[in-house]
Amino acid sequence: MKLYETLILLPPDTASDTREKQIKGVEDLISKYSGKIKQKNDLGKKYLGYAIQKHKEAQGFVFDFEMPPSQLEEFRKGLELQDFILKYMVSIKIMSEKKPVAAAIAAPAPATAKTRPNFPGREPRKERTSV
Repeated sequence: MKLYETLILLPPDTASDTREKQIKGVEDLISKYSGKIKQKNDLGKKYLGYAIQKHKEAQGFVFDFEMPPSQLEEFRKGLELQDFILKYMVSIKIMSEKKPVAAAIAAPAPATAKTRPNFPGREPRKERTSV
């Protein structure tokens, strides 16, 4: 199973109980396609760069979830059928290893006299002399 991230924009003027039902619908859609929600974040009301369906603001939500890659296309089709979603985006979430900062500071890179690498098949530049 791969880790995915979905951003969903909902209309800003929706009542809170209706919004909870809409979010529950998205959660049910994720679980319908064998997905497991890892994290859910409410981004709050955001101003949009351009109007979407005559809305200049939107309520944003981000879902981090695991899902089999074979089910992802069906999940996207399910999101498109939800009429309350203004816009959505599904992306693969890449988990990067965090390197400790202290180790990078403790071992500084060695200083060398050459500033340019010497590539194979290419001669190093000669020093310029003034005339």
